[in-house]
Amino acid sequence: MKTRRVQQFVNSYFALSALEASAAIFWLASIQKEDTDSFILGFSFSRFLMIVFLFFSLSAALLGLLWNLSSKKVQQYFYNLHKRNVVHGILIRFCVFLFFLFSSILLYTGFLNPADYRLYYQRLLPLSLFIIVLSIQSILLLQRIESEKDEKFDSSAVIRNMENPFEKNGKTTQTQIIPSMLRIADSHDMLLKRSIKIFLIEVGIFLIIRITGLGITPDPLDWQPNGMTIQYWELIAVFLSGIALLAIARIFQNKIPQRFQTILFFILIWMIASLLWTSISSSEVLKHSYFMEITPPNHVPYPASDAAYFGLWSESLISGLGFKNSVVSRQFYVAMLALFQLISKKNILLTIDLQTIFLALIPAMLFVIGKQLHTIGAGLLTAGIAILREYNTLLLAPHYGVSNSKMFLSDLPTMLFFLFFLSACIAWYQNADSKNKAILAGGLLGLVSLIRSQFFLFFPLIFLLFLFQRKKFHRKTAVSLLFFSITLLAVLTPALIRSISVNGTLFLEDSDIHGSEIARRYSNPAEVIPSQNHLDNQDKSENQEENHIIQFILKEPFYVLHFISNHFLKNQIDSWLVLPAGLSFDLTAEDLLDTSYHQVTQRISNQNIFSLLFFAVFIACGFAASINNHGLIGLLPFFLSSCYMFTVAAGRYSGWRFVLPADWIYYFYFSAGFIEVIQRLFKNFKSNQNSQAVILKKERSALRKSGFRYVKPFVLFLVLIFIGSLPVSLPYLIPVQIVQKSQSENSQTIEKMAAQYGEPFLSILQQVNQENLLIKNGRTIYPRYFEAGQGLTSANPWTVYEVRDFNRLGFILLNQENTNVIIPMDSSPDFVPNSADCLVIGTQSNNGYFEGSWLIFPEMIDSEGKPLIFSD
Repeated sequence: MKTRRVQQFVNSYFALSALEASAAIFWLASIQKEDTDSFILGFSFSRFLMIVFLFFSLSAALLGLLWNLSSKKVQQYFYNLHKRNVVHGILIRFCVFLFFLFSSILLYTGFLNPADYRLYYQRLLPLSLFIIVLSIQSILLLQRIESEKDEKFDSSAVIRNMENPFEKNGKTTQTQIIPSMLRIADSHDMLLKRSIKIFLIEVGIFLIIRITGLGITPDPLDWQPNGMTIQYWELIAVFLSGIALLAIARIFQNKIPQRFQTILFFILIWMIASLLWTSISSSEVLKHSYFMEITPPNHVPYPASDAAYFGLWSESLISGLGFKNSVVSRQFYVAMLALFQLISKKNILLTIDLQTIFLALIPAMLFVIGKQLHTIGAGLLTAGIAILREYNTLLLAPHYGVSNSKMFLSDLPTMLFFLFFLSACIAWYQNADSKNKAILAGGLLGLVSLIRSQFFLFFPLIFLLFLFQRKKFHRKTAVSLLFFSITLLAVLTPALIRSISVNGTLFLEDSDIHGSEIARRYSNPAEVIPSQNHLDNQDKSENQEENHIIQFILKEPFYVLHFISNHFLKNQIDSWLVLPAGLSFDLTAEDLLDTSYHQVTQRISNQNIFSLLFFAVFIACGFAASINNHGLIGLLPFFLSSCYMFTVAAGRYSGWRFVLPADWIYYFYFSAGFIEVIQRLFKNFKSNQNSQAVILKKERSALRKSGFRYVKPFVLFLVLIFIGSLPVSLPYLIPVQIVQKSQSENSQTIEKMAAQYGEPFLSILQQVNQENLLIKNGRTIYPRYFEAGQGLTSANPWTVYEVRDFNRLGFILLNQENTNVIIPMDSSPDFVPNSADCLVIGTQSNNGYFEGSWLIFPEMIDSEGKPLIFSD
């Protein structure tokens, strides 16, 4: 130990402490004095005690500085301090305790409950910040003293994911110290150089945006607002919670295997997200929702617009009707929704909660990916941001149209399966010869492609990245790639075969919707409102739509390049602004409904340059650390997320829910960068991935020796194919529950009711015969009542929910041929059964709907003991 260096550290420590104590005293004294609670010199008793404590701290710092400069005994004391491991550890733990205590006090009084404790916060702030900063300085000093040991060496900050090459038989020899120290220096130097390069790239992109206006100049088509942002205090809360969990984990690190610790963290994160998200009432969240609006008569959040599309097809699946003669978009999500409804027995609120709990796996998977590419700390920070972001989204939902975990939309399910695939792909890249990981990655890519088909475009990118990151290409690598490709195609095969049989194409989406929609977007000037030419012309083939797009690209390539670049950069900006860059630091829990996060241009303006630079630095560190640790694999999340954003931009979409599956990317790298810096400052934040690598290596070795190595890939392959075939196979697993009957069969049903119950069925039967009314049977789906002049508004509203000039009840009659039914009614009934077998009597309107006169539920009995009936 070199006492001179220790003396310099201690001198700096005491000098800084004295300056900080002086600043805290001046700050505390400058706060407005209390008139009614004055103790001395106009200060309250509590503030007087705080000032006294700060004066004592100032005096102690000055005395310590003078004593250290003049006394060799003090120098010798610090020289020997590192040898007292017990005292050293107690001091560090005490400093950590003070840091957490006063950080938590400020967080609670200033941000969580500011209404009750704002004055306390203002007076506690100088003292608390002094103690927090002093705690950090103390830990750094103690760690610095510890690092001055010549005989010891810690390589965990350099090569977390490799076994220590300088260690033999658990001991490090003296001759290995110099090269290992050089390795540490090289690691720090490499991280710094890469961080600077990435930071300069970020600055360059920012300048391009500011100079050209790309990414901030609105496009006429689907230039949607950015998604929800977390606030600064939430970021601090997540950091404190994550560090607290890590501290607890360190206590048990030698008692609980790391793999089991990871599982416990995964379950804990899932439970916290589930409890927090489901704690917010679904009825409250969806009160004014565009996609799940609550209306009479049932006052239940039935889906609307895109959500109703998925909901209706899921109802068709659980009724045994399947997808009929249609190729349904997002078909795997529709199958998932059908399973949730089966489990909940068609209780829509319970279905929503089941979906929310399932989607709570998103933060847990972000934790797994963070751990795979960096450390447990990075995973915890990323997961915490994701949890609070969705919590904010749910709170804001009644006031602003956002996509969230309680809506029947495919955005978050896409994100979840994207994370499933990404985690499997990372594991496969890290062990490229593993057949199991190749099969799992290929199968999960197939599943996410069945939710959003553009993910299939990842296949060539995954293939090329895999080859590029492999220095040697041998037979095992080729076999692994083959397994990946075969599993991907096998999972997609049932859907592709069905698509060919239905419309003769290999499309995984409803081409009548998506083909015409994309075609109209490739126009100049942009066709903002859908035309009937694009929506209703059934003679227009997919080839004609494709030819229109290709011809337009060839005709106006720079126009196409401009709007794609514009939307792509907007998606990147919106992803960046999930972090609180450009927001006020003073926002509290009372401001979670504040919509200033939508002011994108202001948030990235020059007045917020320091906030932007703060996050840019840590994001750059996160990229650099990921590359240092895993090479090209560390950039896999960025490559794939950017690829997805490009496919969205190519469709002329950006922002809002369109980028939601990939807009986690920058807070992921921010978390990795932040933890990387903390880890390099504080040696206590070490990774145990070395030991895990050894354990996994031993487990894989044991597995190779067993016969199970042949069974496991085959079973995994079959399971993935079965899951991927659910959209196609569910109709064969669920018996048909609705049979569309003829007019005479339905008439006989009414005759039986007339014979058994009399009126009003006798009168209904008589009027049917006299006026030749039609009788249709099926199931009521999503009944809604609207008064004149009311309805659901969207770009393409459903016929039954359009705004009309009369009071009416509208719903979809589900059978082999779905029917739009509208029944004119003066007032709303108290309740109309949803997803219940019924008969509708009326006539076919010229306006594209069936105008009902009576709605009868033969199997549901009213208070008089007769079948339930509604009439116009």
